[in-house]
Amino acid sequence: MVPGLLWLQIIIAVAIAVAIVSVLYTLRGLGARLCRGERRRGDWRTIFGRVITKTTNYFIIMVAIRAVDGYAQTPPMLDKVVTFLFTLAAVMQGAI
Repeated sequence: MVPGLLWLQIIIAVAIAVAIVSVLYTLRGLGARLCRGERRRGDWRTIFGRVITKTTNYFIIMVAIRAVDGYAQTPPMLDKVVTFLFTLAAVMQGAI
């Protein structure tokens, strides 16, 4: 592969990851707004908002990394590490 093309793919992958993280942080902020207000505690919007608000930074970053992992054409060993860390983040997020 041409070195310049590799750098272009890396830059595009990083830009996509930053966009994904931004969207997920925006959704987490929306979840916080859903929790506020005069709704009942068992209202579906409040429950949904509380679940999204409890999303950890680690999980958000791992979702972005996992999403661009295939596009960035990472080496197989790094791909295994990313898959393991994403699985760990998903399990921890599910436990929360």
